[in-house]
Amino acid sequence: MNPTPSFFGAARLPGCTIPLSLLFAAAAHAAAPGGNFSISDLGLELVHIAPGTFQMGTAAEGGADERPVTEVTLTRAYWLGKTEVTQAQWRAVMHASPAYFQGNDHPVERVSWHEALEFCRRLTERERAAGRLPAGHVFTLPTEAQWEFACRAGTTGPHAGDVANMAWINTNSGGRTHPVAQKQPNAWGLHDMHGNVWEWCLDRYGNYPGGRVSDPTGAEAGAGRVYRGGRWGNSANFARAAYRLSALPEHRGVSLGLRVALVAADSAESPTAARPTALPFGVTVSARTLQQLSADLDYPVRQVVIDGEVWMIFVPGRQAYKGIAPVLRYKGPDLEHLERQPDGTGDFSGGSAHLGCGMWWDKETRTLYGLLHTEYDLDHPPGQGWTAKKTRLAISRDLGLTWTLVGDILTRALPETKDYVGDNFEAGPADFDFYVDERGGYFYVTSWNSFVPKNGPINGFLMFSEVARCAIADKMAPGKWFKFRDGQWAEPGLGGKASRVGMDRRGLYGNTIYSEHLGLYLRIGINIGVTDDRGMPPMGFRDHSIYVSVCTDLARQDWSPAAKLLDDPDNTLFGFTLTDAEGRAGESVGRKLRVYNYWLGGSRVLDVTLDRDGRLPVVEFPPHGAYDYLPNPASGDRLESRVTMILGADDPGVKYRGNGWFTEEHKHYYQGRARVTAVADQEIEHEFHGIEIYWRAVFAPDAGKADIYLDGVYQETVDLHFAETAIPYQFAYVRTDLDPSVAHTIKIVTRGGYVRHLAFEQARF
Repeated sequence: MNPTPSFFGAARLPGCTIPLSLLFAAAAHAAAPGGNFSISDLGLELVHIAPGTFQMGTAAEGGADERPVTEVTLTRAYWLGKTEVTQAQWRAVMHASPAYFQGNDHPVERVSWHEALEFCRRLTERERAAGRLPAGHVFTLPTEAQWEFACRAGTTGPHAGDVANMAWINTNSGGRTHPVAQKQPNAWGLHDMHGNVWEWCLDRYGNYPGGRVSDPTGAEAGAGRVYRGGRWGNSANFARAAYRLSALPEHRGVSLGLRVALVAADSAESPTAARPTALPFGVTVSARTLQQLSADLDYPVRQVVIDGEVWMIFVPGRQAYKGIAPVLRYKGPDLEHLERQPDGTGDFSGGSAHLGCGMWWDKETRTLYGLLHTEYDLDHPPGQGWTAKKTRLAISRDLGLTWTLVGDILTRALPETKDYVGDNFEAGPADFDFYVDERGGYFYVTSWNSFVPKNGPINGFLMFSEVARCAIADKMAPGKWFKFRDGQWAEPGLGGKASRVGMDRRGLYGNTIYSEHLGLYLRIGINIGVTDDRGMPPMGFRDHSIYVSVCTDLARQDWSPAAKLLDDPDNTLFGFTLTDAEGRAGESVGRKLRVYNYWLGGSRVLDVTLDRDGRLPVVEFPPHGAYDYLPNPASGDRLESRVTMILGADDPGVKYRGNGWFTEEHKHYYQGRARVTAVADQEIEHEFHGIEIYWRAVFAPDAGKADIYLDGVYQETVDLHFAETAIPYQFAYVRTDLDPSVAHTIKIVTRGGYVRHLAFEQARF
């Protein structure tokens, strides 16, 4: 939002239905006469909204993201759907409805932001082809300001009227959606602006600027897209005119729908550019395996070029060096011909240190700047093994023979003296990708971060990527790093918060390089949030295939959806390094490049050729929800979850442990495990509340079957495979669109086998 002088627009004129030929005579002018617009064969009506000024947000009952109250002027008229888009209207345009609650007149739900914009694009083409849409106008989603202005309809309170008579919410909905337009409209004739289903808006989620603005379109960058209005399963508080939430544009929910707007084309985001289905190039890939580069390379190490030679300098192993540590040094013409050099040393007191994750050679001062992945212990529950993580800086003036520790540059949002946010532990930035962007003048560090339950299992944490940068002129100095949050680089590297960014917003563990051939930044590696086609939660690491994501501007962090380079499940987790076609280090490549993936037993090498004439299809991964920081966490009751084993015996031998709720900003999580004895032909029921459920199981013995049911409805049948350990799981069932206000039940019925271990994680807003 860019502050500009505000002015009051024309008063809204009473709506009336007029012929289309007259409707747009002066539609783009503030003083134009207004009238409603309808598409009769769809039963789609839109209400004319004249320009005007209003106070956006609230200083009273709202959360931090509803402040500061901002005076907004909308200088152009627009049209907004009288109701939410119905399932019948969606089917007429998109040919199939994804809705969970069925009914032609019910609002469509379970649509992503991208799908909502695609509906608008197709509707625009449909009406333009029929000659019913004049040039210069398109259907799209309303901006957040357009939505709130229309919702308020001239009012200034939490709701535009008596919420009980205007909205389907948790006190009157019966736990489901209802046909549109059954409740009273607001003063401007709009139905269901409060309740029924959430409605996507066009904007990226960001902070309000305060002051006065005209025609705002939201944050310039950021992962989340806004949705508004409340839903059938929430209280009246969520349905307030000022209440805001956001989700990843890939997110689909049983309560998430849309309402269309009709606007001048130059004021709308192009629906056709909303989400690419393919990256603008093709590739050819050949893979080969080399002897391991070094027996010591058992942790991620990045190369650095010094006087034209490739160096790899690192602390060996994953040991906890809390004082003087050995530093190994290799150099050669490329990564396949490295020779051992005399070892160095470094004093890295204050935690275990893994030097080598990123280095920069300052040729003017002949100084090496090295980044350390550092872990240090906190007072964790016994047996959990959690450590906090941070990134530190060390320098060497003798080609890595001796190192001096400078200090911390990136730390978690919590101070080191505090372990938990409520019941939730933040691990901190670690395991990073370091990139020197000489074109833009910045160093970039893309780190993993994670949130884990205080007493939770290792496979239960939420992992994401965050980014920080430092001007090259500042030479990585502590206090000069800033984290990327809500499209800005203002959060300090020491203690600041960061938005979740990266490929599909889950994070791509790999390496970044610039392709001069394509004019794009490439990141190649594995997706840390994807395991298999069932969408198992993060940290399964079952899908080690290699993906690529592209970015046009590192300052905006506009990483694309992912495309798969190679389906190669034998690839390992760590060690992706990108070089030129001959295996030499560099910050840019031409048409050809090499990808090295080394870990323990060997080195996997990919020779990649980029083809400008091709298209590389992107991959649609199951969404894991939006984990951006939100300043308005929902407060929820302590919900219960229980697992019942029905084994036909008095003592089924069940051992059950629930870890309790923990909070990660705006969601509440519950985790638990159950372990059973060897009894065949089980029925296991798990009753829970939550909007998301990850339910995983290990089976034994072989050759059996298991039928999976959700709320009494058959879902699928899976084969049983014997496993000695609890991880990896042989089965995962994932749902991210459930109603947390009611109880759900997952049941598994085994035949010829049994479940020997199960685990679950559930989440609610």
